[in-house]
Amino acid sequence: MTQTNVQSLYEKVQQDSKAGRFEAALDSLNELLALFGKESPNTPALLLNRGVLLATCEKFSEAQENFKTASELFEKRGNPEGMATAIGNTGSIHRDIGEFEKAIFYYERALKIFMDHELFLGMATQHANVGYACSQLGLANLAIERFEKAAELYDRLGAVEQGETTRKNIELLKNTGEER
Repeated sequence: MTQTNVQSLYEKVQQDSKAGRFEAALDSLNELLALFGKESPNTPALLLNRGVLLATCEKFSEAQENFKTASELFEKRGNPEGMATAIGNTGSIHRDIGEFEKAIFYYERALKIFMDHELFLGMATQHANVGYACSQLGLANLAIERFEKAAELYDRLGAVEQGETTRKNIELLKNTGEER
């Protein structure tokens, strides 16, 4: 495995992903995983990225397997941020297939890890994710509460775009959202 070959594959993954060639990006990512092997420090992040690509290709069960393995490897290596991100991504798989209660379960697990380690961007993202899932379940008041927490965190972090998007969600729910 040469540094040039690895760099070339990383670049190919990025280029193919940006161009919407997700299957080609997956092929290159699979090559990287084969080169590195399971014990490499790069493997959890590669599995996380592979899971995102698989989800984009609507290969949800494979994506979940990648997120689960990535989460376990991140935990084993003492990386709570990676672990929580993988767990949150599992929640997003459930969201994408309409299983909003399960999505909330995983988002809450990820949120706890982010909170335990004071990882504020992750906290904001998971509050927003819970807000979205609650809005899909018709729980407008709970959704608004979570979106407000997310917006406050985004503001504290200077994440202007995310804060604005979250406030738009709050206004939309206030104007149209009713508890079901």
